[in-house]
Amino acid sequence: MFSGGSKHESGVSLLLSKGAARSLIAWEPVNDRIMSVRLKTRFTCATIIQAYAPTESASDAVKDDFYDQLNATGCCTQP
Repeated sequence: MFSGGSKHESGVSLLLSKGAARSLIAWEPVNDRIMSVRLKTRFTCATIIQAYAPTESASDAVKDDFYDQLNATGCCTQP
């Protein structure tokens, strides 16, 4: 699974074993930096968030946008 457009110049990916692939319920490419994968486990379901954060040298606006999107994906919670 890959999230990053058709040119494959940026993005995140997740490689699953055959067993894990059989447990795949859904996956969502959120943007070129974030993807979400939902798996059925033995007793429950699990969500994996794969993310590639901007570096410290990125602008504050880029970092803020990334973390806002990550929060909307369900990875982070506010106290």
